[in-house]
Amino acid sequence: MPNSQTLTVAHVNLSKSNGAAERQTILLIKYLAALGVKQALVCRDTSQISMTLRKIPNLSFVRISGSDVLMQGHIKLGKRFAVVHAHDVTGAKWSFLHYLMFATPYVISTRDQEIENDGILTKAIFLWAKAVVASTDGAAYKIHKDFELEKVRVIPSCISELNTQWQNVENIRASLSNRFIVGQVAPLINRKYCQTLLIDAARILQQKIPAIVVLFIGEGDNKVLVEYAREMSNVRFVDPKFQVLGDYIKAMDVFVCPVNGGGSMTIQTVLDALDLNVPVVTTDFPGIKTYVEDGRSALVVPRGDAQALADAILRIRDDVGLRNMLKENGKLEAQKLAPEIMSMQYYDLYRALLA
Repeated sequence: MPNSQTLTVAHVNLSKSNGAAERQTILLIKYLAALGVKQALVCRDTSQISMTLRKIPNLSFVRISGSDVLMQGHIKLGKRFAVVHAHDVTGAKWSFLHYLMFATPYVISTRDQEIENDGILTKAIFLWAKAVVASTDGAAYKIHKDFELEKVRVIPSCISELNTQWQNVENIRASLSNRFIVGQVAPLINRKYCQTLLIDAARILQQKIPAIVVLFIGEGDNKVLVEYAREMSNVRFVDPKFQVLGDYIKAMDVFVCPVNGGGSMTIQTVLDALDLNVPVVTTDFPGIKTYVEDGRSALVVPRGDAQALADAILRIRDDVGLRNMLKENGKLEAQKLAPEIMSMQYYDLYRALLA
């Protein structure tokens, strides 16, 4: 049984990706370790999370291989930890099964606006959780309504603390001939992340800002987008590499987030741009008001409006006072979302659940 004085937490992240939820998992584990929490991580044997966290003190690993991950690792983890914390959908299913086997209470972090309620099992997983945590008020309300939960706690996502190197930033800008750089970081899925909307805005701006260049940083098939922007020489697609992502964002004159939905990836990139002192233009997707205020820390425009998007970018380019205000206030908002603040909120939550 876990020591009554030392908090023990087993995290479960069985995602195959390395996105925003995985970054949040990494930061939470790092900062909980600084608080003296004994931890474990249940993950796939191919997970980059375990490689990133291999030197964290008091952290053990339960690595799972193969396609049938839900039934693996339970015996190895056993009853050694007071609470299990699921960080993705598959992890929530694993945690539910572990609860049935060992009666270990579990917490679910959603970090996305939309969780599919696909049947009795999914509803049971959420109802039996000791706590469900959302990253925004809007997401909390939707989960509360969809799963008929009495209470969904809100713990906002934290900034990623992306590293930047001045020389790398200068090299990126020089490679683009020091043009006016507008950029987006998102998977190349147009129906959700609206890359064509930004291309339409760039078309509108070509006459007013001849030196504009638009960077799309994200994984996916860009053939359709390349065809859509075929006559535009100022649109570039960049393969995302986490170790230099901060350098690319820092090199931007304006960070743009013209999306339809407010998932964890969307919110995370906005937070990281704010933290790096880059002015942000975003659309009014659900949840964004938790993090930014229109006209103060970012410019927020209606979804699907290329002209409004173009006008906001132009305002930032032309109005030095506005640009500096957005940078200053954005940084202040980002500092309120430091990893140590998020980690302390989860620490207090674990303690309250186990009291």
